[in-house]
Amino acid sequence: MADVAPRSIIAASLGGWVDMNPPAREMHEDLAWWHVGCEGTHSSVVVADPGTLGDRPGVRELTEHLLPAPVRTVERLGWRMVGGFVVVDLPVDPELGLVVPEEDEEPLARHR
Repeated sequence: MADVAPRSIIAASLGGWVDMNPPAREMHEDLAWWHVGCEGTHSSVVVADPGTLGDRPGVRELTEHLLPAPVRTVERLGWRMVGGFVVVDLPVDPELGLVVPEEDEEPLARHR
């Protein structure tokens, strides 16, 4: 992990909007650091790459594009690590927001 503190960044960026309990299921270490519960599902806080980040975006630019995405979506699409952040090419609609298949949503209660 780079000099990034995922839990502090999540708290500062998303505040009380997410539940920051540790993951209740096995997942890749990259995703576990960024795991949250959001709207009752397992999510990872990721950088939604709008295609303009380039090779060396700064922390401010990465933080501006953070959003929770279902862990299954991130696992299915794949990710890259940039400066300690999980970066994913996500299907984000300008009007609807993040668009993912219903089967990617993984209720937290299933694992507790």
